[in-house]
Amino acid sequence: THGSGPLDESLQLHLALEEGEGKKSRGISKHQRNAILLNGVTWTRDTPGFPYIPVRRQDLGAFIIVSMEGQIQVQGLDGKPLPAEQVAVGKLLLQGQTVHTGPKGAITLLLSNGSTTTLKAMTGMVLGKLEQKKFVLPASTKLSELETEPSTSKTELKLGYGDLIFNVKKLNKGSHFHIESPVGMAAIRGTSGQLSVRIDPETKVATGAVNMATGTIEFKDKEEEVVEVPAGQAVQVQATAEGEKVGEVKEYVAPPVIVEQIKVEVQAVEVVTEQIVVEFVVQAVEQTKEKVAEFYGIEFREYTDPGGGLEIKAHIWKVQGGLVFLELENGRLIKTPITNFSLESQQVLRTIRPTMPVFKEATTPVAPIQPPQ
Repeated sequence: THGSGPLDESLQLHLALEEGEGKKSRGISKHQRNAILLNGVTWTRDTPGFPYIPVRRQDLGAFIIVSMEGQIQVQGLDGKPLPAEQVAVGKLLLQGQTVHTGPKGAITLLLSNGSTTTLKAMTGMVLGKLEQKKFVLPASTKLSELETEPSTSKTELKLGYGDLIFNVKKLNKGSHFHIESPVGMAAIRGTSGQLSVRIDPETKVATGAVNMATGTIEFKDKEEEVVEVPAGQAVQVQATAEGEKVGEVKEYVAPPVIVEQIKVEVQAVEVVTEQIVVEFVVQAVEQTKEKVAEFYGIEFREYTDPGGGLEIKAHIWKVQGGLVFLELENGRLIKTPITNFSLESQQVLRTIRPTMPVFKEATTPVAPIQPPQ
């Protein structure tokens, strides 16, 4: 388990295997499900059983820094900045971390699904999630040669403020690429464009704009209204700090100068990444798995059924809706009701809630986006 306490031989867990029976499992659950009687571990409030965000080692994607300039700060879950040597071209960032750029800063991240995101000056964004299925391609294949992503993926980013330029490869069925913001969410599938957010320093009202260079996205505002934004078009929307929509969504022709700037930025990033091959990306994914296991304290512990002799290795992934989800060492997920844990463990598990990092205000006030004329 994540950050678990010392092994307690007196504590036993009844883990219901709800995804297949297994040859060695025995029907010992009072719910008449095949289950394993496990030697467990204890959790304390000082050493919670899992991290602030649900994270699993399997199906992880990689965030790779491919270019950066000026002042860049990356915050961990505790809000503390990472050492400078960990924030450099070629280094990897992890889900749950927050990236901030200074007044003259910029950073471009290559995602292992082939997409890129560039944070311009005075921008803050949380790397929420990047899950990606394992893919098998010739090692020398250039990522730039792929018209679609190499495998199914789920990407969730959260732009707090500033300017983000994205260039997303065509997604496979079952994939999604979402960018949350204080004014709404952009659902992207094989497009390039810009999402900008400004926070009024006095009213705290957020003003957001989407400018599209290629393709079409769906933008959903805080009232769940969905607007399609095709190439050459733009939308603008506002919301309060409490997440309430202000006024109506404004649809208009994207300023040609901004569209041209997006295209120039995308082309520059393509030059930087055009020689990156699949082998490099696969290595980055494997290194990410190792970093995640170390950073979040993922530990696969052995549990044994004393009667049947069945052994598994697992760690707690998340607790949700009265269920405890565990990831086995082979990547398979299993779930069991929280009531199958001891009362002591239940009390602790019920008090721990996954959270995401909270954005701090920009160090320099940024003027709100002016509405189109």
